[in-house]
Amino acid sequence: MTSERKKAILIVILTLLIGIIIGSLATGMMARQHYHGSRNERSNNRSENQMGFLKKIIKVTDADKEQEIAMKPILERTIGLLDSLQENSNQKVQEQMDAMLQKLEPILRKDQLEKLKEFGDKIKSHGSHRNRK
Repeated sequence: MTSERKKAILIVILTLLIGIIIGSLATGMMARQHYHGSRNERSNNRSENQMGFLKKIIKVTDADKEQEIAMKPILERTIGLLDSLQENSNQKVQEQMDAMLQKLEPILRKDQLEKLKEFGDKIKSHGSHRNRK
């Protein structure tokens, strides 16, 4: 094999390896942004979602300016009630999960119980990104 051919093969292999590394890093960064970025944006998204809901209702009803003004306080109260219901629901789910853990504690070994608690923590942290949409 000639030195030029070896050099060409080496360049192709290095290019392939660099592409694989860049692809892996980009995928990891995007995944991290998706899961961890949502926590930082949650408070902003809540108010954006509320305004989006309000605008969507007004758009669907094709309300004129006068109707929009009359509808706005009703929609804002409803949004507040919906937020409260969701918060109460999340709290009740957490209470039930805690009760389940207490009932399973005498049945499971310590390592099994620890795995179950870690699993619950993962669900809490990853499940919370659904609320941002």
